[in-house]
Amino acid sequence: MNGKKESILHKLVFPIILALLVGGSSPWWWDKITAESCPNIEGVWYSTGNNITQRIEQKNCNISWVSTYKNYTHHINGKYKKNQFDYSVDRVQEKPEPCTAIMHGKIYKITENSFESKIVGTDGRCGLKPNFKEHLTWNKQ
Repeated sequence: MNGKKESILHKLVFPIILALLVGGSSPWWWDKITAESCPNIEGVWYSTGNNITQRIEQKNCNISWVSTYKNYTHHINGKYKKNQFDYSVDRVQEKPEPCTAIMHGKIYKITENSFESKIVGTDGRCGLKPNFKEHLTWNKQ
């Protein structure tokens, strides 16, 4: 390289690598290049473990749904990485007093017609123990 012209390496690649190494944000197209492919679990699913049906929405490798069970509304959001969807649940109760607990879980053993979910822990709020666990099998409807 001469001092007057910078190569594409210095103009494009080097700043991106530097930003990633020091914790900066990546350009908008970086996720498209490095994106991990994921299974599509969008649709209606049923679990006999708690006798509920839910509709999962999926955009790229991000999932979300809202589920009502007993006296709680669950707002679920997750992302696919390393062969499973990791998700968090905002478990909202209105009675006897408003309270929100955060639960963490994963979806794994994913096939076209079934998957398993597991709650692996909580923040311990709203009377929900920090070590609360739940394992369910879901079937596509």
